[in-house]
Amino acid sequence: PSMVETLAPDADVLITVDCGATAFDALERAQELGLDVIVCDHHTVADTVPPAVAVINPKRPESTYPGAEPAAVGVAWNLAAWTRKHLRDRGFFQGRAEPDLAELLDFVALGTVCDMVPLSGANRTFVRHGLRQLDKGLSVGLRVFKAGAKCNDPIDASDLGFRLGPRINAAGRLADAQTALDLLLSDDEAEAQRLFEVLDDLNKERRETQRAATLEAENMVRAAGQLPDAIVAYNPNWHPGVVGLVAS
Repeated sequence: PSMVETLAPDADVLITVDCGATAFDALERAQELGLDVIVCDHHTVADTVPPAVAVINPKRPESTYPGAEPAAVGVAWNLAAWTRKHLRDRGFFQGRAEPDLAELLDFVALGTVCDMVPLSGANRTFVRHGLRQLDKGLSVGLRVFKAGAKCNDPIDASDLGFRLGPRINAAGRLADAQTALDLLLSDDEAEAQRLFEVLDDLNKERRETQRAATLEAENMVRAAGQLPDAIVAYNPNWHPGVVGLVAS
């Protein structure tokens, strides 16, 4: 709700991506403040639909989405495609160029692979065409990112999941996710290189932090002797950004 209150004075419409399916308090507050909210999510839905202008989620029981459920980035891209069609049907693009949404498929592929949804159906199409976009190198930020992370040539899905994704996530786990976003959107090669180096250093720190906590957790389990039905390991000094990885 606090973020909604921050955004409300400067916005009329709020589109959520990868969150919102069960955020009743925040969405009710948005409604009170006069915000029209469109929820793009793919997480498990509640028994009742949260208050919003639209809740777009392939997990809704009435969903007719074909094939594997998309990640939230795929839901958002589909919303953009529908919005473009709606504007086209209303004559909005007469005298002006339509946005080429295919140019965004590199980002859609990255989000699809990193969110670990099944790579079948539309998801497979997103990734196939997104990898082609990545090979074209149209995005300065992604081009620098791909080179710095030593991705394969041509780039493949494993690069997204094991070279790009962990570096992006490291920013949000240990510092500020804005750094990763700034790199993805950068159109300045020198600035993109600087941001990549920040992400790379954060990912090295993340690996070491994760390794140390994992060893401590394993030692706790070994000291317990016979394993119980459920294992609970706890240390208040473990970084909250890596505890999920340690648990895995």
